[in-house]
Amino acid sequence: MVRFLFRHRRLDQFLEGKPTTLVDNGHMIKKALAKELLSRAELLTVLHRQGFDGLHEVERCVLEPGGTFFIQRKIPADEDIRHKQVLTRLETLEAKLDLLLEKR
Repeated sequence: MVRFLFRHRRLDQFLEGKPTTLVDNGHMIKKALAKELLSRAELLTVLHRQGFDGLHEVERCVLEPGGTFFIQRKIPADEDIRHKQVLTRLETLEAKLDLLLEKR
């Protein structure tokens, strides 16, 4: 059956369904939630399990046909922000060290 569906993509898409956007630009799409029989609380639980504090951090959330959630972050993750800050400070220290070594 899997091989047959692999060869017939349109039939596979028909049986599997299409992705459903549940959140767009931080706003829940209530009609999409109702279509997928998901409550607001269930969606928030999914987001919390993925490390999001709330809808304000989500750019887009899509329920894929296989049942997985694709969630795109709106703002950079805290780890990314810290990483950039550390790199900036290291570059500053490197520049100062270079100046000190040139003066010797």
